[in-house]
Amino acid sequence: KRCRLNGLSYKAVATAAPHRHRPARAMAETSVVAGAAHAMAVTFAVIAMGTVLRASGVVSQAGQKDMSQVAVKLLMPCFNFSGLVQDVSWERLEACRGVIIFVFIQMGLGLALGVALCRCLGAASPFLRQHRGQVLVLCAFCNATAMPLTLFRALVSSQPGLKDLEAEGALDITIYGTVWRLLLWTVGIVLLEMDGQDAPAAGAAGA
Repeated sequence: KRCRLNGLSYKAVATAAPHRHRPARAMAETSVVAGAAHAMAVTFAVIAMGTVLRASGVVSQAGQKDMSQVAVKLLMPCFNFSGLVQDVSWERLEACRGVIIFVFIQMGLGLALGVALCRCLGAASPFLRQHRGQVLVLCAFCNATAMPLTLFRALVSSQPGLKDLEAEGALDITIYGTVWRLLLWTVGIVLLEMDGQDAPAAGAAGA
């Protein structure tokens, strides 16, 4: 009987223990969600401010293009370099092999989706028939550019417990973006050239 009572008490403790961690887990999840919402709010606020400046004429179309080029070609590379140069090592680069493999997997899945889309809906959509290369590129490659790194840094800076992951996460995102751009300007160009090859054939068939 004593053993049975002890067994019941141990069972009660074992089942009650997870409930003690639920409030802490819920607080952590809420904190992460709040940090992500704050990061996205700041990012969209900057975008909205630029939209207002463009609509009010403070920034011209040529000025908008120049500012975009400066941000993409100068500020973002310098920002990435300053954040990575002190923390990059050969061991960390070797640990990024999984990120590189994931880029190829994602591209392959996107190409499969694009092919399935063209085959299933090509008969009903002239665009899918005439622009297969564009459809494959849109399905296989994202258009995020520097947004993931910006949101990641804003999210990490708002969470003190995630500060140690900033260098590693920024390196993973940078490696992903680098490989993604190489594939976009090699495989993507080949896919876009398919439209140019299909156009004469479509014209001949129509004649």
